[in-house]
Amino acid sequence: ITGAFHLDGFADTVDGLCGGKNKEQILRIMKDSFMGAKGAIALILLLLLKFTLLVGLTNDYKNYALLFAPLAGRWSMVAGIHLSSYARKEGLAKAFFSHKTGKEIFWATLITFCLGLILFRIEFFYIIGIALAINLLLIIYFKKRIGGLTGDNLGALNEIIEVITLFSLYCLSLFRI
Repeated sequence: ITGAFHLDGFADTVDGLCGGKNKEQILRIMKDSFMGAKGAIALILLLLLKFTLLVGLTNDYKNYALLFAPLAGRWSMVAGIHLSSYARKEGLAKAFFSHKTGKEIFWATLITFCLGLILFRIEFFYIIGIALAINLLLIIYFKKRIGGLTGDNLGALNEIIEVITLFSLYCLSLFRI
């Protein structure tokens, strides 16, 4: 409900990628219930960046950002599930990867695109284009490092795409006439 689950996944992903040299080490570090220094620092920086970007938005974008950035983050997770495989043999997120039908990505994309077009009109394509490109690059990176995605990686996708969306909106608000 609070989104802290995704924040934890982000921190665990940073810890794993910074501390592990191979797939097994990365997955073991991410599964560890303790947060490392790098994950904690990354989490603090992420939250400060979100706050700074939200404060810097003009009022006409601020309300839309509070609605759309989390939606874009959730959409990125659904896309990740459909574009990748599960990197572990077992785990909490395995069910999402095992039971994907195509309906999930269809509805998530439809809702994201409809709301995005209503809120931002043509500017939506700039916002979603950047988010999609970053999301695809992250998915490819995770596939190369650990052979797919985990639940922690999905949380990291969510948080990173939220920040990318906020940053895109911030840039748009600077140049809006």
